[in-house]
Formats: sequence, structure tokens, C-alpha cells
Amino acid sequence: TSTAHAATIFSDDFQDGNASGWSTSGGSWSVVTDGSLAYRQASTSSDAKAQTGSIAWTDYAVTARVKPLAWSGTDRSVGVLARAQNMTNYYQLGLTNGGALQLAKRVSGGLQVLASAPAGITTGTWYTVRLGVFGSTPPGLLDGNPLISTGDSPFNGGRVGPFRRDRS
Repeated sequence: TSTAHAATIFSDDFQDGNASGWSTSGGSWSVVTDGSLAYRQASTSSDAKAQTGSIAWTDYAVTARVKPLAWSGTDRSVGVLARAQNMTNYYQLGLTNGGALQLAKRVSGGLQVLASAPAGITTGTWYTVRLGVFGSTPPGLLDGNPLISTGDSPFNGGRVGPFRRDRS
């Protein structure tokens, strides 16, 4: 047998020192040094999202290293977006301040939690999150371990990016 490999359609490790090609909504985004260069969102006063890519992207996985630094209240999360139609319609896989990995979708800005699993999340720690959107089952992985999945498919394709939720 052989191993199947997919092509990388996008990659940005920010080692060029900039975030060219990214669109943002809310927050305070910048490329900073944190061991290596990273894209950081520093504000805890509002929801914040950044997106890049194409609305035509369909079956893919988005992987990112995520480090929560602070929480501004309860029911907060940080993570990655996938199949983003715009800044108010997308899937999100996030680390919550309640110590869980949470898969949710936003439709017209409204949040619907699809699945959640305990994960022991702490601030100041790097985690690798992966949200795969293949067909109608977006699975969520934390540090390489599959923790959650569910069947749901309102968005057929879309962009990728990080997010921070600071409002319910």
C-alpha cells in the first residue's frame, strides 16, 4: 500500500514578518516574535477574525499552532476558521477558557456549538489544532488526537484563518 498525500493549497508561517493577504475584522492583529514569528491578536475587548484564501476552496484541513494568552470573561475561545463565506458565516474549532476543544459554526454571526470535548486548556501553552472539512463531517484534532466530529454541511467551501471569541 502507499500513503496518499494532498497538495498544500496555502501556507503562511509569517517568517517574512508580515501578514500580507490577510483580511481582519475586530481586534488588534500583528506579526510578533514568540519563539518564532507568529500572527497575534492582542485585544480582549471584542471578537476578532482574520481570513485568507478563496471561497472556492472545498475539501481541506487547516492546521495552526494556537496559544491562548488571556481570557476576558466566561465562554471565550481561540482557534481556527474553515469554509469561511465571510466574517459572519464559517466553521470554527477553538480552545475554550473552560478547558475544552469546541467545534462550532457561525451563521449570520449566531453561534451554534456542534461538538465539544474536554482538553485541559491552559493559558501560555502552545497547542496544535486541526480542523478538517471534508464532505459533511468536519473533524477536530488537538495535538494530533482526534477529539470531536459531527455531520453538518451548510457551507460548501470557503476561506481559512484564526479567530478569538470575546463575546457570547
